[in-house]
Amino acid sequence: MPLPSVNVSGLPDASALASAAAGAASAATGAAMTALDAVDAAITANSTSAGLTADETSSLTQLSGALRTALGSGDTSAIQTAATNLSTKVDSLASKLAATPAGKQLTDAIAALKAALPAG
Repeated sequence: MPLPSVNVSGLPDASALASAAAGAASAATGAAMTALDAVDAAITANSTSAGLTADETSSLTQLSGALRTALGSGDTSAIQTAATNLSTKVDSLASKLAATPAGKQLTDAIAALKAALPAG
């Protein structure tokens, strides 16, 4: 007995699926970059509000730059590592940051960044 034929002409081909996946990844990276811009602004706000020392500001700026580089490369493992490093550093400054509105801005920006990171 022959099998019934199935019309699959309306289904997307592999290249269309790959293109859609790449578009989704690009949108996620864009959202993460926008969130990272907010983190950078909050770092700057904390450096000028006498919340962070010059060394702390420098460290956070370097960690933010590493995350920006990882996001640009698309390497999900590097993105997760860099995000964890930045988040851990901010967490270590939590008591100092909680004392100022600019500090809260930074911790809120980190939370938004985590939510915007591409899944990986």
